[in-house]
Order: sequence, then C-alpha cells, then structure tokens
Amino acid sequence: MIIILVATTNGVKLSTNIYLTAIYAIVAATKGQTQGGVRLKMPIFIKESMPIKWRLAVLMADREIDYKELAEMTGMHPVTISKHKNIRVMPERLERETLEKYCKALNCQPGDLLTYVPDEPKGQTS
Repeated sequence: MIIILVATTNGVKLSTNIYLTAIYAIVAATKGQTQGGVRLKMPIFIKESMPIKWRLAVLMADREIDYKELAEMTGMHPVTISKHKNIRVMPERLERETLEKYCKALNCQPGDLLTYVPDEPKGQTS
C-alpha cells in the first residue's frame, strides 16, 4: 500500500494536476511489482493555522438570516452560501464581487466578515 502525505510548510500549495500526475507516475511504476495491484489513498492535506477568521456564520446568526435568504439577497447559489457559511477561516479564493455582495446584503463592512487573529509566538503559553 502506498500512502502519499502532502504537507505545506510555507503555505504554498501545488495544483491538483501536479498531485494527480505524481499519483499516476507511482501507479505506473509499481503496477507490475505488487500482487493484486496498487491501492492508493488520496493525498492528505494539512492545513496550517490561518490568522484570518471568516465570520459569515456569526453575522448571519446575529441577523437571523439563513443561507437560503442570503442566497436570494445576494443572487448567489445557495450551495455556495452554505459552503462559505460552514468554514471558519477565510475562503482560499474570495472574489471582491462576492465580498461586496455579502456586505451589501448583511449591511456590514469587510472587517466585520474578516477578523485578524495573530498566532501566539512558539514557546509562549497563556
């Protein structure tokens, strides 16, 4: 069994195509060397802590708005709203237009949706 572990140390992520290319290369290289074929697990992505917190769920709760209502107010797809609501860190790709739609619908500022929370220096305890 081959397990591929992918960890980022500086937040730089490679595209999915690079991961898939690596997986296909491993499968091709080991296909004839194992009995019963090769079993692969998909790469494990380790997220580093992100100091920018995403507060869409908090603002929606404060205003008693569910994801369907917000979808109607913004013109965005309900699944997109639901995905954005259920994450706690800033979305990896957040378009300016999307941020503007949220701010207009929720009557808020971008700083209400995004909050910077600095990491504690290593070695310090509270």
